[in-house]
Amino acid sequence: MRVFPVEPNARDPLIETYGYMTELQFSWDGREKRIQKRRHPIEGMEYKFLFDDPLESEYVLSLLFDGQDEFWIVPLWQYASHPDVDIADTDTVVSIQTADVPFQDPIGLGTSCVLWKNRKTFQAHTIQSVSGSSVTFSDAVIGSWPKQSSWIIPCRIGLLESVVPISWHNPRGYGGSIKSKFVSSGAIIVGGPGDEGIIPGLGAVIGVGG
Repeated sequence: MRVFPVEPNARDPLIETYGYMTELQFSWDGREKRIQKRRHPIEGMEYKFLFDDPLESEYVLSLLFDGQDEFWIVPLWQYASHPDVDIADTDTVVSIQTADVPFQDPIGLGTSCVLWKNRKTFQAHTIQSVSGSSVTFSDAVIGSWPKQSSWIIPCRIGLLESVVPISWHNPRGYGGSIKSKFVSSGAIIVGGPGDEGIIPGLGAVIGVGG
């Protein structure tokens, strides 16, 4: 499973959304009742990206074309943070403050994270356990990761759509936008109209568009 290595443009906002599906029922006397249809809300994430190299935009397009039907490891960029200390080769325990960072996954969206330096230097790891001051990986880290130039980013699992518009902004700028939705396994409680596009059993559904 590959990491989708397209970070957001820091000058534009990253938007998180939550979707609650309910069904409205009416009684004969006009009273209303709402019935919850999802066990957990759909989490969404939307951001813009920008490249200063046309080769990078072509690389992203090739990734999307090649991986249309693949599961991807999608970083939650808004929760990126530096480790507390340098990470050495073969380490499995990383010192980092985990409060308010969703390394743990109680609703089945994926327990992965990415060690990140840049778009060409990163590696994904499965999380074995999380404490208040550290994250333990199931496998060993490869190489050294200085704390000042490295990031640890929690991730979710997703699918990408096939069409992504990447537009020309200026002679050195190519950009587009990514819209994502994370759906937990068994998210639907009650089937029926309006459930189209929600795929129970998938870690996430990632929609990519302008």
